[in-house]
Amino acid sequence: MFKILNKKVKGVEWFIPIIYGMVICIYPFPETFDIARFFKFYDIFSNNPFLSDIQINILINSPDIIAKLVLLFLAELGLPIEIFLFFSAYITGVLFLLVFKEIYISYNKIYPSIGGYLLIYFLLSVAGILSGIRNIQAWAFVMLAMVFLESRNEVKIKSYIYLLYGGLVHYAAYAFLPIFYFRNRLNNISINQILKIGSIISIVLLIGVLNIEHTFFNRFGNAWYHKFDFYFYKSEFLISSFRKGYLSFLYKFSYTYLPFIIGVYLLVNAPLKFQSHLILKTGMFLGLIFLFFPDIMNRYTLFLKIGTLFYVISSRLYRESIIAKIYLYVIVIFALLEQYFFWKQVLFYNTSL
Repeated sequence: MFKILNKKVKGVEWFIPIIYGMVICIYPFPETFDIARFFKFYDIFSNNPFLSDIQINILINSPDIIAKLVLLFLAELGLPIEIFLFFSAYITGVLFLLVFKEIYISYNKIYPSIGGYLLIYFLLSVAGILSGIRNIQAWAFVMLAMVFLESRNEVKIKSYIYLLYGGLVHYAAYAFLPIFYFRNRLNNISINQILKIGSIISIVLLIGVLNIEHTFFNRFGNAWYHKFDFYFYKSEFLISSFRKGYLSFLYKFSYTYLPFIIGVYLLVNAPLKFQSHLILKTGMFLGLIFLFFPDIMNRYTLFLKIGTLFYVISSRLYRESIIAKIYLYVIVIFALLEQYFFWKQVLFYNTSL
């Protein structure tokens, strides 16, 4: 078994993600998961004439249109929605493993082992992949784009194609366009400077949100108003958990902030080569500016959380840094807890029916 796990085989990253691809097609998800919306869209597309008003309204309701177009295509051809679900989870897994592979090869000049791929795969967010949250796939596209942007052997246009496609998966990916455009300037900014700039922007953003009239966001349209309202004012990510009890709140609070704090501390004290990576700089900056808005921060700090994991393992920084070792332990613990709470929620929902 250990000999198999230690083998370095080319192409493994294309087979391991089949696991969640199959699971998402058969597990009984709660109706509160994002995946339930896909079934709703699919039913509407199946039961209405092609390009009817209701179908068009769904398609143009938001700029992230890829998932809806695929569901419309499947519905019109009479194909099962499970095709969409499988490839959604599968592609997300493949993209993250491709990012890990590229980073690992850049440090070690060899492919990761099968065991390394499996470790990384099961440390990814099971809730993000299996509950149908679109932004996690968009982030995977953006991270791969950033890796290719740093690679001397890759054509840079590929990076922008991945980024633009990521925006069609989830519109929030377009927030990275300025970072791509000003990447050369960002390379010249130190981690300590990012720490200061990000902290200042976070305070300015907090003061701005607290002083802007709530109705100000109405001018952007009803759909955007609800997004601003949810992410900047309601903070459901923490508030909803607080209603369930202080232990649930403590878990969500720690899940959001503890890896970020340790990751920032590790990055500030890491070697210059480690500090220079675009994924880590971006994750740190975005986490800092949304520090007071946990719903947004929890989404964007995926870059620092997963990126740091990839670089710590690939560079073997954990061998010389106790903080890097602690970071790995924290990520493993939270990954196990997330698996536990995710499947507990699924089982509790189905036993309560």
